[in-house]
Amino acid sequence: MAFYSLSRTLSSEWIVDSGCTTHLCFEKEKFENFHKYRKDAVVIGDNSTLEVQGIGSVRIHGKVLNDVLYVPKLWMNLLSIIQVDRKGFSFEFNSSSWCIKKGLATLVKGSVKDNIYIVDQVPSKICLTTSVCSKGNIWHHRLGHLNHKSIQSMKDLVEGLPSISPSVGLCEKCILGKMHRQKFEKDKATRASQLL
Repeated sequence: MAFYSLSRTLSSEWIVDSGCTTHLCFEKEKFENFHKYRKDAVVIGDNSTLEVQGIGSVRIHGKVLNDVLYVPKLWMNLLSIIQVDRKGFSFEFNSSSWCIKKGLATLVKGSVKDNIYIVDQVPSKICLTTSVCSKGNIWHHRLGHLNHKSIQSMKDLVEGLPSISPSVGLCEKCILGKMHRQKFEKDKATRASQLL
């Protein structure tokens, strides 16, 4: 059993369980494909049985768990260590976190909450930073950082090249490419007078 709780409140977190022989989920809406299951039951840690009503796939952090049993009377979702291990993945645990790995790649991470290893929740809405790039800058990059005057003169020579206005601002890569290295002054160099 993953843990014992006096208040059996529903928790949509996934709990890593070393005693669970298969993945268990009580939330039907988490299943991507779901099939009703023949009448069956699972035995939980206190030797009571809970009815299994279906089987399907559930996605955690973009990774699909197959053969997850739907047990609606369960009050937590359980991630089976043995099932993950059988798929060739490995677990790494420490005092404050854990992760599932395949080779060097980390696939799922988690943390410790109330002495229980749980899967960290990924926000469902993620805002990414974007920037607007003018057509002039896009063609400047595509043509190997060619200057804008030369790009404008190409529009008569190249078919399909849109009319491009000169970009506003500076290209950081062009500035770095034009920098020159400082000369190494010979008089300031010192040589060893004895063998080291």
